[in-house]
Amino acid sequence: MKTLTKHKPIEGMKPPQLSFGCIASLAAAQVSLFVLHPALDNVLNTDTHQILDRLRFRSLHNTYLTVSMVQWVAGLLHVWFALAVWRRFDAGRSAAPVQAGGKNA
Repeated sequence: MKTLTKHKPIEGMKPPQLSFGCIASLAAAQVSLFVLHPALDNVLNTDTHQILDRLRFRSLHNTYLTVSMVQWVAGLLHVWFALAVWRRFDAGRSAAPVQAGGKNA
């Protein structure tokens, strides 16, 4: 059985390493969002639905949106790398000779 690490590297890195980098980015972004959320809550008055400090809110909110966007990009890259690995794996399996019983070698 072939392992995924035996495939050609993508731009000098193996797909599992790229995928791990995406997962690490996703986790770091999520931790950042968890930290930013209470800071955003501190500049809002939930009873009156008012922003207490507009400049601080704008700065924190822009940071929150940027981190969210980075998280989305990392997620999309992770899906793309996963599909690339899957495609290479399937291409390798379809080129392998089929044994009796319909199983690939």
